[in-house]
Amino acid sequence: MNYFFGYKDESFSTQLSIPKFQNRSLPNTEIQLWSITSDGKKWHIASEKVQEDNHFFYVDSSYIDNKKIFILASPNDIEAFDSNTLKPLNGHTST
Repeated sequence: MNYFFGYKDESFSTQLSIPKFQNRSLPNTEIQLWSITSDGKKWHIASEKVQEDNHFFYVDSSYIDNKKIFILASPNDIEAFDSNTLKPLNGHTST
């Protein structure tokens, strides 16, 4: 599983184009974009509603706040999310 993040400050901001596809298979239609943040004690996960097409999720700079880590996972993968430790939920973006 890969983690995606952007950067933003007063003079610089980024946008992300996160691929839904894998190099060796067709896109998984169950995959969704999620963000992970920490309060210093636990990790919190939230579904992200961003612009997307059949091949990419497009994360505009307005979604980036230097605290979010973005991941790709299915709702079933998220059931295994451990708020105490970041662990791979799937091998979707492993190459």
